[in-house]
Amino acid sequence: MCLQLTSAPRVLPPSLVSADFAANQLSRIYPYTFGHKPKLRSVYLHNNKLTDEGLPDHMLNASDTLEILTISSNFLRAVPTNLPSSLLRLHLKVTWSCVAMEARP
Repeated sequence: MCLQLTSAPRVLPPSLVSADFAANQLSRIYPYTFGHKPKLRSVYLHNNKLTDEGLPDHMLNASDTLEILTISSNFLRAVPTNLPSSLLRLHLKVTWSCVAMEARP
């Protein structure tokens, strides 16, 4: 049986460099899960159940070394706001809300 997390930890260590929470059942991220991580370079959140409401506005606050964020295959309708200027790659492929809207008559 695979572990299927439904929420990310509220707080992770400030020394965190990479976080991979892909292919779980996450529906929300807390403000300090990835915020205030001065060494954080990559966050993988693809293939979850994240919505616009589940991503706090400042979820990456003071994580100024982040280069890669993958949030493909979630239920997003908009690009998250307040992304760090250090971001080099943002992966937003196939969001389920887009697929659902295309399938409507």
